[in-house]
This record gives sequence, C-alpha cells and structure tokens, in this order.
Amino acid sequence: MQHIVSDDGAFVVGTSGFLTDDQMYQTLRVVYMNKQEFTEHRDKEGWSDADDDDDGDDDKNEHQNCSFTQALASFDDIHRLPATWRQLLVRISEHFLSCYQTSSSSSSVTEFGSSQQRQHFSQYVRDGQIAILTRLLQSCSADRTDLNSSAMNL
Repeated sequence: MQHIVSDDGAFVVGTSGFLTDDQMYQTLRVVYMNKQEFTEHRDKEGWSDADDDDDGDDDKNEHQNCSFTQALASFDDIHRLPATWRQLLVRISEHFLSCYQTSSSSSSVTEFGSSQQRQHFSQYVRDGQIAILTRLLQSCSADRTDLNSSAMNL
C-alpha cells in the first residue's frame, strides 16, 4: 500500500474502525481492479455519482458500496468485506505490528529526556496503536461463522 498512497495520504484507524472509511474503500476498490477497469477509472479521473456503473444496477451497486464503507467504519462489520480485501488488511496490520515488536519495548528515560510524563504518554500511545492494529487484525482474520456458533452455545 505504501506505493499506492501518496506520502501525505494516510488511513486513520480508530478504536472502532477506520475513520477514513471512504478513502480506504476507494483505495481497496482501485487496488483490486483489473487492467481494463483501472484504465477506464484513470481516463475518467475517478468516479462520479452518475457513472458508478452503467449496467442499470446502480441501486444495488450503491447499496454494496455503502455496505463496504460501513463495514470499514466498524470492526464488527469488517467480515462483510471481500476476502481479498480482508487479507490485504491482515498483511498491512501484521506489517505495522512487526514494526512495533522489533522496536524497543522499554524505552530508556534518556530517550525521552528527563520527563517521566512524556515517557509514560508515549508508552500509552504505542500501546494504544498496538491494541488498534491487533483489533483490526483479529476482525479481519475472525471466521464469523465460528464466532456466531460459539455465541449461540453460551
């Protein structure tokens, strides 16, 4: 994804899902286009509301697009995304989690200066980012049929 999104582009993931769900949806959609679809998309310079699809299924496609955008906005609904999209999100999550795991987990005080408060704050931020990435990974990896059947057994 780092070669697809510009340096100033970013996807923001919050505690409940993607805060930039529309941008993430558009990016995933473009990533999985075939060459012809991408060429048409590039020639039109993106989508407009009027030309989402010319096959007469605009209401169905609009509903599906809305459904995918909503799924990105909530970790609880991510299972509704296509499997290939979820696999990509899993790989991205694993990549960023590995960056945290290889970095020093116990930072020295000298790294943050003499401020204990700053050290604690940065550790909270780091832990929060790891928790969010872990939740995204679990949401994309979870088999919802297993979760639903185990919930019914309780």
